Order: sequence, then C-alpha cells, then structure tokens
Amino acid sequence: MQQSKFFRVIWQYNGLVLAVASTLAIAVLSFISYKVFKEIVVERSITNVVKTDSEKVTGEGFMIGYIEDINDGDHLIAPLISQQSYTKSYYNKSSSSQRNMLFINAGKNSSSWLFNDNESLITDYRLLSNKEADNSKSIVKAIFFTIAKADTNDDGFITDEDIKTIALSDPDGSKYKEIETNINKLHGHKFLNNNQLVVIYEQQGVDYHATIDTQTSQIVTKSKIAQIGL
Repeated sequence: MQQSKFFRVIWQYNGLVLAVASTLAIAVLSFISYKVFKEIVVERSITNVVKTDSEKVTGEGFMIGYIEDINDGDHLIAPLISQQSYTKSYYNKSSSSQRNMLFINAGKNSSSWLFNDNESLITDYRLLSNKEADNSKSIVKAIFFTIAKADTNDDGFITDEDIKTIALSDPDGSKYKEIETNINKLHGHKFLNNNQLVVIYEQQGVDYHATIDTQTSQIVTKSKIAQIGL
C-alpha cells in the first residue's frame, strides 16, 4: 500500500514536470516562430544605399531633409532624400539616401540645387567652420562632400563601398568643384584655421594625406603614407 502511494506521488511529480516542460517548450517555439515571422514580414530599412536596378525597385519618392542655417544668415541648406522600396528574396526592404543638396537664399527668395540630376549618392557632407580672430562664433567657410556616382563593385547598389569623389563648394552652394576622384576609402579629414583642409584617404590601394586650399579648391600637397614595417 505504501509502495503504491509512493509511485503515485512520483507519477504526479513526473506529470507536473512534463507539463511545465511542455509549457516552456511551447513558449520557446512560439517566440521563435514570432521572430521568424517578423523577419520575413517586416520591412527592413537601411540608409545611404541606392538600388541601381530600376526593374526591381517597387517604389521611389523624394523628400527634403533636415534644414540647416549657415552662419546665422539668410543661407539655408537641406539634403534631398530618396526613399526606395524593393523586394529582396523573401522580405521587403527600403532605403533612404542623400541624392542632392538644396541651397536657399532667403534674403533673395531664391534657391538652387548642387547637381543637375539626382543620380549620385552623397555619402557624407560636412560644414567646414573655424573661428575668426575677432569673433567667438564659428564661421562656415566651405562645404566638404563625399560622393559615390556609380555601382563600381557591381553589387547592384551605390553605397559608400563604391569608388568615391571628394568635392568642395562655398557655403551658398556656388563654386562647386571636384577635388579628387577614384577614392576607395576616406579615412578622415581636419579643417585648419588657415583655410587648409587635411584629408587622409585610400586611392587605388595606396594611402595618401593631402592638403587642400578651400579658398581655391586646389590640392596644395599630396603624399603617400609610409607603410609600417616596409
């Protein structure tokens, strides 16, 4: 009798453990199923990527991005953002990218675009500013652009991984000039108080540092960077 009661308790305990384990297994499977479903159904968003195959682009639109005031004056700048949607494998994808730059002169009630078309990708742009000797405020002297114009690695997208061009313009968008082309990677830049822009980049497998005069948009010096150990 005692033995039968003992086995009954064991069976009840085993049943409870089995029920708890089953509940946990169902919860884990439900969570995994939800994550998989979410990965398949939810649209994935990326930035600074332009799909080049128009046949696979399901939708494209443009919008004006964040507006910046330059030098607390009448000049404003804002990027033109493209929104692309396309299907990739079993899920939907969307990308937003800077394709052009709008310059507004509020005092003259006029505006202009940096490019005549929206085919390029502006991977980055920076307002180059420094402080005047008699002024505590930073004054924008020029705008530094990094631009990818084509899908040079043939992956179907224009991205920062493609060959790039660096360029300069005045704060109002005028005097736009491309300074250097065929750049594989831009490592960094520093704007100095004497209107000199120092840029470090890789070009055709070789690293360089160059000094650019932002007033003339000319390369003043360009030198290879010594490789360590060679």
